[in-house]
Amino acid sequence: MRTMLVVMAMLSSAAVARADGPPMKINHQGRLFDPAMMPVTGTHTMTFAVYAAPSGGTPLWTESQQLAFDDGYYATTLGAVTSFAGDLFGGSTMYLGITVDDDGEMTPREPIDSVPYSMVAQNATGDITPHSVSVNGAQVIDATGRWVGPSTGLAGPQGPQGPQGPAGPQGATGPIGATGATGATGAMGATGATGAMGPQGPQGATGAQGPQGPQGFRSCVLRYAQTGVACNAGEWITGGGCISSGTIKSSYPTPYTSNGAVPTSWQCDGTGPLTAYAICCN
Repeated sequence: MRTMLVVMAMLSSAAVARADGPPMKINHQGRLFDPAMMPVTGTHTMTFAVYAAPSGGTPLWTESQQLAFDDGYYATTLGAVTSFAGDLFGGSTMYLGITVDDDGEMTPREPIDSVPYSMVAQNATGDITPHSVSVNGAQVIDATGRWVGPSTGLAGPQGPQGPQGPAGPQGATGPIGATGATGATGAMGATGATGAMGPQGPQGATGAQGPQGPQGFRSCVLRYAQTGVACNAGEWITGGGCISSGTIKSSYPTPYTSNGAVPTSWQCDGTGPLTAYAICCN
């Protein structure tokens, strides 16, 4: 197992800053010795890894480089092969693991000092605890956390209208105002005299009831039969008699009305060659 003396530093002259933030690389230097404590020479594969714990766990970042050694010394830039995540150095202590060629990872892992954490200094990712905040020399937040900067331009866009709040209690009823003066009542006009009522006239006599007119017939028919004749259902006789050799031997009174018994047939007495006739109406 090789032994290593590691020196790690962050030098601004050794890394080019990005246009949108600090450089995401770390300058790293060290010296490597073999088991006989002799400085290592030649070219070797160096694998670097960053962990969140001093032992065990899964590396959060790793890369491998071919490095040349001079009397055990080497220098390189971490992050040149595999870029660091922007939030890798977010504030907690991180540890660097180093592996040479096919050897196991060296122990113990080296804690990474605060210099690499400057890569996130442009945008604080955790809680900040300043005593006050000033912008361009003018204090905007005092030591109590109260805003003391300009009050103009602080209002954001108007938010949507919130729901209507509950109705407040009804206010007290104000005092009743004074009653106005009653207007004068106008004079009532004089009532005219009531005229005299005329005498009631006598009741006229009731006129006599006129006679009831005869009941009309809708249609009538003359019916003949030997000896006796009868009207059909719904008809009644309004006249009739007996005829012998063209001579009326007897006749029935006519006309008949609905006020008496209305016959519906006529019968001859059977003397001689007689023919009965009847006038049937409905």
